[in-house]
Amino acid sequence: MVVRWLAQISYLERGFAGSPASTEKRSVTDHSFAYTTSLHFKTLVDHEFYQKEECYSLWMV
Repeated sequence: MVVRWLAQISYLERGFAGSPASTEKRSVTDHSFAYTTSLHFKTLVDHEFYQKEECYSLWMV
């Protein structure tokens, strides 16, 4: 899975990339996606760098 390397970004406090948990179908759950990410940055500056620089180069190809 290509997105797994996102969890390895050096300026993250922690990160997860993978398949979402299998949960029962309910009106409050969303099963429309195949992958999920959760990225926790060490600082707000790191987050801003990801959003403005790295994220752009990753997704705007």
